[in-house]
Amino acid sequence: MMTFIFVATFFVIIALGYYTSRGVKSLSAFTVAGKTSTWWMLVATFTAANVSAGMYLGATDLSGKIGYAMWCSSWPTCAGWLVIFGFTGVLMYRFAQKKEIFTIPDFFAERFPSKSTGVRAVSALIIPLAYIPYMTAQMVAIGGIANSVFGLNYSIAVIFMGLVLISFLSTGGMSSIVKIDAIMILLVIIGLVVPSFTGVSFLGGGDGAKGWQMILTGKDPSIFQGFSETWPWWIAVAQFTWLFSNATEPHLLTKVLTAKSEREILKALPIILIVGLVLYAAIIPIGIVGSLMPNPTGEKHYYINMVKQLSSVIAGLSLAGVAAAAITTVSVQALNSTTSISRDFYQKVFNKNASNDEVLKLSRILTIVVVAVITGLALWNPMGIYWFVVLSAALIASAFFVPYVLGFIFTKMSGEAAFWSMIVGFVACLITYAVNKSLGTHYFVDHVYAGMLASALAAIVAGFYKKASAGDVEAALCVRRPSSPSPREEGLVAES
Repeated sequence: MMTFIFVATFFVIIALGYYTSRGVKSLSAFTVAGKTSTWWMLVATFTAANVSAGMYLGATDLSGKIGYAMWCSSWPTCAGWLVIFGFTGVLMYRFAQKKEIFTIPDFFAERFPSKSTGVRAVSALIIPLAYIPYMTAQMVAIGGIANSVFGLNYSIAVIFMGLVLISFLSTGGMSSIVKIDAIMILLVIIGLVVPSFTGVSFLGGGDGAKGWQMILTGKDPSIFQGFSETWPWWIAVAQFTWLFSNATEPHLLTKVLTAKSEREILKALPIILIVGLVLYAAIIPIGIVGSLMPNPTGEKHYYINMVKQLSSVIAGLSLAGVAAAAITTVSVQALNSTTSISRDFYQKVFNKNASNDEVLKLSRILTIVVVAVITGLALWNPMGIYWFVVLSAALIASAFFVPYVLGFIFTKMSGEAAFWSMIVGFVACLITYAVNKSLGTHYFVDHVYAGMLASALAAIVAGFYKKASAGDVEAALCVRRPSSPSPREEGLVAES
């Protein structure tokens, strides 16, 4: 039964991908689902995009070691959701109603017209580079589950996962993702919430109270502390990465662009926060229980070790939830990556005469290329699942937080400042990560803070070198006013 449910998930996804792709002919439908998502569809697709396989395996493994200190990561993540649905996503949506915006590079080009080609090209390149580690983590997770639970060869499982993604993504794009997420979110919730409750009871031999008693006596008291020897303060502080990255993650902002109206976004906000808090609360007992359960097969993931010992139905549904989370997350990130290259790099920079049909075809071809790259990296598997995801989040925050968020706040931010803040922030984050990784130290500077600081400094220096144009200021004010500009806004534009 467990094997049947897990494998059947893949074939259902392939079938649904083809079914929902019928009628997907326009670029708008392929990239932002035709902007038809209601509040409940936003809740489903946004949550499914956030709850990746890294959360199932990476975060639960970490929870088994550090316990409730994992909340240092969870609450900044949910705070990031609040920022994106209450601020950055709403402003992005408003801007998209007045400009032709399908992607994040579209936004940067329209927000900074004085450097439109440069900011578009740079952001279009950064997106796939930053997302490659994140997407690779999902492939590694599925390959590991198939190998550990079903005895399938890891390499074969990873390649099969790649074929599923190609079939799924090259057909209906975002339209398929949003519609299927409404179904798969149920598997995602079951995969975390059900094991969280049943696992504690199972540990206590059917008695939940006894299970918690075993946790209190079997684990070190440090699991209830914010910091510990295995989770020092500088790692805990670095978890603010999730706040900064979630506010500007292209695949999350693109989900917001699928909304039918701004009101649907605001209606979805409180429900998304509740669902997120519940799911992040569930991962901690899963990790703790999984670390205490007998491990006769030497399983390296606490989550898998636990669900393997539950009933076959719960285990099958839980593992199907992991598969669903991996597929939905990597799908939308791959779509953002291919669209950035095909539309923002090819059509908007190199071949401005290319038709939307050409771009659509190129996006589908590039999907195969991107999936092939991450499949190869997953077969290599140079680092752990959780840290793959953290690296991606840090790169996104370092490159985009300053020009995107501060670009809304400071009307006089110039295109030159945005251009250099993206480049310098991304490179600084990558270099700091490589140095810390190779030397086994942190020097009290996490790579995300190094990247964001460098990005901010680059924006300040470049801003002094070249001031914002009238077009830059006008674009910033465009989001804030529903119709005609106020006298103060007209003065700002004239002054620039």
